[in-house]
Amino acid sequence: MLIYLIAIILSILLLFLSKKTNNTNLKRICIALSFLSIFVVSALRYNVGSDYLTYEKWFNKINSLSFKYADFAFVNLIFFIKLFTNNSQFLFVVTSFIILFFIFVSAFRYKDDYDLIIFLFLSLGFYFSTFNGIRQWIAASIFMYSFKYIEEKKFIKYAILVFCSSLFHMSALLLIPCYFIFSHNYKDKTKIILLSILIVFSKVVNPYQLLAVIFKIFLPLYYQRYVVGNFSINQNHGTFMPVLLNGGMLVYYYIFKSRFLKIYSVQKYEKKKNMAFILTIFAILNTINYIFSRISAIYFIPMIIFLIPDVYKIFGVKIQKVIKLIIIVVGLLYITINTTVKNSNDVLPYKTIFDNNNLIINNAKVVK
Repeated sequence: MLIYLIAIILSILLLFLSKKTNNTNLKRICIALSFLSIFVVSALRYNVGSDYLTYEKWFNKINSLSFKYADFAFVNLIFFIKLFTNNSQFLFVVTSFIILFFIFVSAFRYKDDYDLIIFLFLSLGFYFSTFNGIRQWIAASIFMYSFKYIEEKKFIKYAILVFCSSLFHMSALLLIPCYFIFSHNYKDKTKIILLSILIVFSKVVNPYQLLAVIFKIFLPLYYQRYVVGNFSINQNHGTFMPVLLNGGMLVYYYIFKSRFLKIYSVQKYEKKKNMAFILTIFAILNTINYIFSRISAIYFIPMIIFLIPDVYKIFGVKIQKVIKLIIIVVGLLYITINTTVKNSNDVLPYKTIFDNNNLIINNAKVVK
């Protein structure tokens, strides 16, 4: 766990320094080093994460260019890597870079908050989630970047990026309608009705047979195994914490409406409130079953990192500093407890490829 905390703290300190300096070259160096500190930990991991060995086997069985798979972009990425090396570790190097690159670029759209956004990505466990579900996280990181085209109302550019992301994981095609979902301005009465229907749907109506039919028809290559295979759609759903985070932000926007309208235009305020509402919907879906959790937890719930910085903006400078400090302390405590106690995403014990090759004296391991 120590190696993770060092990487997270170092990364955020460097981003904080990048915001304080007016020297362009120093700013770029700080940002690059911040990226490098968490990239190295992800890229050099060995057998860390429950999906690691699955991807390693996948790498070893791909020996030719192929377009017969729905996720042929990932398959051909492997083939491209194997043109230069047969070392499967380079798959994790390349994919770690792709995922973190898009997340960093997405965060830097918010010039005042990028350091806190990256910290939230790290401390809320999304960083560790990228150690698993690599294909879907590539798609999700591209979606995170493409979200700016929803805000700019550029559907064609958004659709092209989402289509490209679907070549890594076909489930990303479900994101195309999200352009219209996020663009729509929902009235308060509509929000209440939709939330009520969703709660009834998730807690009273049994949706499992309906889901089985839908996913067998539309996503058989990926999700039929979650319905009729070893995974049960009645189990393995997500936790309630995302509901508290997203729902909490939605309530926060309502409570402090007058303050937000002092720093945001009415249009921007409504967009943020609507985004919090939609993310709350997906957070509730996350609690239903494995399939909804799989979609919500990677594509939508991580988007909360772009809203949480609004918590401190409506206050004075002194209070802002206190709130940011509280967020940082709570974030570090959360990731430490969630990782050491639950070992979420199976990221402990941390080992590197060098440990595996016995290149480190006594094959030392990072303290759990």
